[in-house]
Amino acid sequence: MAALQTTMCLFPALFISHVALAQNTTCATAVKVSAGSYWVGGIQGGDGFIDSPCHTTPGYGNDALWFMYSAPITGEVTVSSCLGAISMDSRLTIFTGTCGNLQCIAAADDNCTTTGPFWEQTASSVTFDVIAGITYYIEWDETAGTSAYQWTLTECVGTASGTTYVDVDADGVHDPGEVGWPMILEVDPGDQQFWSNGPYAHCSINGTYTITVASPPPHHVQSPAGHSYTVTTPDQEFPGLDFGFWPIPGIHDGKANVSYNWAWIGHVQSIHFQIRNIGTEPMTPTVTITLDPLQSYVGGPEPPTSVNGQELVWSWPTMAPGEIEFVSFTQYTSLDAIPYEPVVTYLELSIAEDDVDMSNNYSVLVVPARVGCDPNDKQVNEVTITPEDVADQKYLEYTVRFQNTGNAPASNVVVVDTLDADLDLSTFEMLGATHDHVLSINNGLATWAFPNIMLPDSTSDLEGSQGAFFYRVAPKTSLVLGDEITNRADIYFDFNEPVLTNTTVTVVALETDIPEPCIGVGLSVHPSPGSGVVTVRWASAQLNNARFSVLDALGRTVHTSSMNGSRANGQDVDLSFLPQGSYVARLTSDTSEASTRFVIQR
Repeated sequence: MAALQTTMCLFPALFISHVALAQNTTCATAVKVSAGSYWVGGIQGGDGFIDSPCHTTPGYGNDALWFMYSAPITGEVTVSSCLGAISMDSRLTIFTGTCGNLQCIAAADDNCTTTGPFWEQTASSVTFDVIAGITYYIEWDETAGTSAYQWTLTECVGTASGTTYVDVDADGVHDPGEVGWPMILEVDPGDQQFWSNGPYAHCSINGTYTITVASPPPHHVQSPAGHSYTVTTPDQEFPGLDFGFWPIPGIHDGKANVSYNWAWIGHVQSIHFQIRNIGTEPMTPTVTITLDPLQSYVGGPEPPTSVNGQELVWSWPTMAPGEIEFVSFTQYTSLDAIPYEPVVTYLELSIAEDDVDMSNNYSVLVVPARVGCDPNDKQVNEVTITPEDVADQKYLEYTVRFQNTGNAPASNVVVVDTLDADLDLSTFEMLGATHDHVLSINNGLATWAFPNIMLPDSTSDLEGSQGAFFYRVAPKTSLVLGDEITNRADIYFDFNEPVLTNTTVTVVALETDIPEPCIGVGLSVHPSPGSGVVTVRWASAQLNNARFSVLDALGRTVHTSSMNGSRANGQDVDLSFLPQGSYVARLTSDTSEASTRFVIQR
């Protein structure tokens, strides 16, 4: 086995646990843990051994949190709070023995890095040998505050490593100068997925495993199809498990999408679009954006080649294979827009060459007009999908927005998103981001780190204070009627407590031939998502004795009532008795009928 040592952290993130503080402030009340990731509350008191012989510097106070790990393997374990920009000041001690007779076997303090930001330098990590059946005690103490932080426990008997790369010369060898290609890898058994940024390393316990590429890039030949390895003894290394991708010559293929969350009535709002050359030859692209009649172009760092009313055109010289263009611009939404009514933006990508797949050259974005919205939120493009959509693995597109509403620039921003288990991570695809970032995904936990972003505060630079990123992922084919896909993100601005976004909800439901939420013709139900206490508004100036009904995801009527009154005032309805999920609202009068969707979430 390896000697006791401290080390930089790995990122297992097998699951997230929220541990109650009061139950583990002493060794005797230590919480049992296994391989995974854990969030803990600020340290408020306990019987910490923070001045134990394991540490050469004194601690501050006597506060600690305790955890107990019974090793199921003989090998190495890494315990770490080295999580990049979301690291916090912490100190770590590992013990064996019993609570009345503990022996320190490893410790670490401020050892993650010597060159990164302060919060990374003050995090701690230790790797130590374990023997199957032996119990180890893990003590965390924090010396510069009481903010919550995350730590991980990784079990490792053998390590597989390699690189996913562009095999330019098609020789099956990762030659110098051949660049890495980020993508999702899968490990079986265990159905584990993780994000390779090019080079990767994956720890495994005893067993035989196969690593494959979840979604190989189009128009490329992959070599090899997979790698298998068997872990039998501690400290085994399996280097060189590379995956090369050789481009098939002669293919031109462009891809485009457009993203933003909502149209802010009477204000300026950013729109983002991305084009990429997913072919194997250079392409010459032109993008045409057609704004809604209620929108007008304001400006942006990369202005259009031409502006003709609602039509904006961008033209570029040749883009190399794999090259990506991400463009943001601002538009103004007219005061004539009606709250919660649809605003539609069209994108079309054309290339001078013969595009082999035109299906990914168009994007239509329908968003609601709003008078205001939380600047830190998460949205999904579909609140309802049908069983047919599930079978076809129709992509769900997510947008996460963040804004620094403090009074000083944010040096670093980190977004942590626990992806729903009903999502097929092998289909994950980044669609773009407003700022440079580093992404890691490990078994459902996705982390976007924006180091040194220096995001201005909203009072000094409203537009510059905002950021966003966009990704898409398909549902698993095992979903059935009534299943829900929920997601929420936690946004960290430097040392502040996380800002929690709303929770998005997508429900598997029957097709009802009605539009998506907040874009129904003549009917709106808001807030959506909301607690269930809603305001219903309609297009008619006056409504008398109309029938209002609500249907659940299975098409069953779960509420009926009558509607009367003026369009301006609308009518409040308490639907909080309904479980959270996606619903259809119908409004029927003597002269018309309108429908829309809305979401209840708590």
